[in-house]
Amino acid sequence: MTDTGKTGYIQCRNLSFSYEPKPESGPVKYALKDVGLTFEKGEFVAVIGRNSSGKSTLAKLFSLIIEPTSGELVIDGKTVSSELTDAEILDIHRKVGMVFQNPDNQLIATVVEEDIAFGPENLGCPPDEIRRRVDSALAAVSLTDYAGAEPARLSGGQKQRVAIAGVLAMQPECIIFDESTAMLDPIGRRDVMNIMRSLKDKGITVINITHLMDEAARADRIVILDGGSVIAEGTPKDILSDTALLEQYGIIPPQCTALLNELRKKGFDLPSGVTPDEVADIIAAAAGL
Repeated sequence: MTDTGKTGYIQCRNLSFSYEPKPESGPVKYALKDVGLTFEKGEFVAVIGRNSSGKSTLAKLFSLIIEPTSGELVIDGKTVSSELTDAEILDIHRKVGMVFQNPDNQLIATVVEEDIAFGPENLGCPPDEIRRRVDSALAAVSLTDYAGAEPARLSGGQKQRVAIAGVLAMQPECIIFDESTAMLDPIGRRDVMNIMRSLKDKGITVINITHLMDEAARADRIVILDGGSVIAEGTPKDILSDTALLEQYGIIPPQCTALLNELRKKGFDLPSGVTPDEVADIIAAAAGL
């Protein structure tokens, strides 16, 4: 897939990455191959696909954990390469944060507020600014009353909110959530999704890598990856209503969408819907309720 030519906050132009060294003979095995994507400032995008489709590799590239094998990755006007200065790399790290699947892998301190302060301290922020950022981040994830708590004693959802607060305290312009709700119960998952929407509303670019279609339905746009390539992208209604496309690439359609499809097979003329609320309204209207 080629780039659309749009100028966005993150741009991928024929972006490729391989975890293996180039073989002396035979083709290179790519985790990502010739990806062309643009992520606009303040956009909320869900990236979906089966295991080994390239989703996490894309996240690692955006957060500079790895560098492109070939092609071009531009973040806020800077092309990512080995030629970036330390100052330029630090600047990108300030702007792009990532929340991982397991919050325990991101928590390093024994007190919640100290954990959140770790990022700003490493950025060289003065003490008064660190205090302000920590308080603001705690409020954003509704954990103000837990500032002095031990992270180890928190629930999984609360730990993930601490991890998010730690990223927020660095005041990034883009946050990548890499399967960040996979280990949470429904309540914890709901809380993190609400935080994602609030971040988008504040103008922060949100990229949610997920295998949960109810989460993908809440994004502005969905990108499907498979075999390291972009298969499709579009609105949640366009992507999640196409059950044949989803099933072709090993993605389980949302239950509510599957329900509408079954009702259509029974002869009901129903419009498309991709969220439980939408589908409930559609069925209620069809039933005259």
